[in-house]
Amino acid sequence: MVVSDRYTHQSITPKGKIERFRAKFVRLRENLKFLLAILLKNIPGYSEDEIQKLQIMLLKTTFFTDEMDFHLRGEIPFEVADEVDAAYFHFYQRSRTEVTGLLHELCPDHYFIW
Repeated sequence: MVVSDRYTHQSITPKGKIERFRAKFVRLRENLKFLLAILLKNIPGYSEDEIQKLQIMLLKTTFFTDEMDFHLRGEIPFEVADEVDAAYFHFYQRSRTEVTGLLHELCPDHYFIW
């Protein structure tokens, strides 16, 4: 099955779709690691609960990235990936929005790659 990329209208295979989405999760994970490194330096105003929430987000991001690796190695059929695609996308959008807000608050002059 081949789907069309909504931005370039080029054909993209299920494997290509997963590879692109995996790259987004890797960047989210790296930005989360950066954010946690800053917050763990005991910046005032951030509670232990907020830090723990970000650590859980990091664990989920790592889990989803690993799951995408299973798909790319062929251990899980690509058809199954379509079923969980919406869950990945929802988690990614929600997490990215939250992390972006915190990063811009803590590092307003830094440009982050998504």
